[in-house]
Amino acid sequence: MVRKNDILLYANNNVQFSYRDLYSYFDSQGIEYQRSSILTRLKRLVCDGVLKRVGTGVLSLADTVLPSFQPVFTTEMEQIEKLLHHAFPLLDICIWHIDDIKSMSHYFVNLDIIYIETERDSVESVFNFLNECITDRKVFISPSKEDYQHYIIGEPSIVVRPLMSQAPVKKYGDKSLRSSLEKLLVEAVCDDDFEVWHGYQALRLYDTAMDRYSVNLPRLMRYASRRNRKEEISKIIENRHNIYQ
Repeated sequence: MVRKNDILLYANNNVQFSYRDLYSYFDSQGIEYQRSSILTRLKRLVCDGVLKRVGTGVLSLADTVLPSFQPVFTTEMEQIEKLLHHAFPLLDICIWHIDDIKSMSHYFVNLDIIYIETERDSVESVFNFLNECITDRKVFISPSKEDYQHYIIGEPSIVVRPLMSQAPVKKYGDKSLRSSLEKLLVEAVCDDDFEVWHGYQALRLYDTAMDRYSVNLPRLMRYASRRNRKEEISKIIENRHNIYQ
């Protein structure tokens, strides 16, 4: 069965495409479909302004370009990053703030967390270093649900945790890494750290993110596949508008 997201994934990778191109793609992927249902979905996507007609039987993504997501980066985060790069010059370190997710959420939660993600073998070393030199935030290493509930909610905190291999990060300059929007959206569904945004809240989170920012769906789905959550996240993307029905 072809879902709307299957069509959008294809459209994101092809500047223009015909109906026949789309049918051939689904055939090559072994995806079962009915032409009538695909035509209905394409018509709806054109009506919604997601796709546009550029010729007889030829479509492309609409011209409306949403802005790119810009992660939070405070002076405090910059200072922490400099400390880490000085102490661990060879490590890949991704630093980001929970406000990146909160800014797209309709659910208020009293969290003030700076996330430090690095290579799995170095997580403990980075934690020990920060625990010694940071005095105005509590530092946690890969906290549990209970840690969040009892110690982190309401407290300025730093969470040190592993950086998933091949996670889609944004690079600034030579060393600075931030979470991409695609990484945030997948991890908000996958990780226990973000349990408050699971279920219904995930639909609202994705709906806001995709209406507000440009989302690279192929990149998002590749990471979802790596986290073994491709089907679940595909359903969230497909059903995100249903929260208003």
